[in-house]
Amino acid sequence: MRLPISKREKAKGSSPGGEGVSTVAERTRRVLIVDDNVDAVESLRMLTEHWGHDVVVAHSGPEAIAAVDTFHPETALVDIGLPGISGYEVARVLRAQHPELFLVAMTGYGRDEDRKAALASGFDAHLVKPANLDELESLLARGHAFIRE
Repeated sequence: MRLPISKREKAKGSSPGGEGVSTVAERTRRVLIVDDNVDAVESLRMLTEHWGHDVVVAHSGPEAIAAVDTFHPETALVDIGLPGISGYEVARVLRAQHPELFLVAMTGYGRDEDRKAALASGFDAHLVKPANLDELESLLARGHAFIRE
């Protein structure tokens, strides 16, 4: 698998061997990734860890809600189409129980009404899969400094 290098790393003058390039996040965050697609969540986990964050994954809504209580993430990247309960319901539960949690919908649902539904259910941001990696990295770096629209 090959992942594109971020614009920030290109700007730092990365060399083919990667010498002198820091891929560690400016601030390590605790990130929960929730998706029922095992391959997608594993790829995203590896990338997020590569950026320097601590990561836990969950594959269903109930598993995600339980993981928040044990892992205490700062950010949760949540798919909408989950088995058991939808990502919208996960967001509603997490927003009620953990108002400080930065919630990002990562979904294949990209219509304007899907974005509005995500924000209405408690998400702070909405990314359409496949997510723009620079945008994702920026959201993780900003966390709750992100201003909800």
